[in-house]
Amino acid sequence: MDKGFCHIEGYEPSSLTLSVLDDIERVSRLSKVLEFGLAGTPLFQIFAGRSSYSGTGVLSAGWNATTYDWKLFQSALSSVSRLRKGMIYKHASMAYLRSIGKDKKFWRCVANAAS
Repeated sequence: MDKGFCHIEGYEPSSLTLSVLDDIERVSRLSKVLEFGLAGTPLFQIFAGRSSYSGTGVLSAGWNATTYDWKLFQSALSSVSRLRKGMIYKHASMAYLRSIGKDKKFWRCVANAAS
């Protein structure tokens, strides 16, 4: 990545920018928790079964693994990443509209990177 991609000489973020950055950090953390939870879903469904919480035999688990909808699982995981990026773009765009000067330039860079 070009180090000058979004260089803003002498930039010090305003309180608004710091607040929005906190919101973006929260969105990022929560989306990571969602990804972690989603990642465990196939294991639970394969080994515990879809209709009960009791363990299943090896043959049943093997059958569940071959019939599991892996494309849907991949789509769900990739959706979390797209949603996170979209939320960052939304926060950056709103902050851009409410900012002036170097803060405005900063948020334009963030929004462009997230789009």
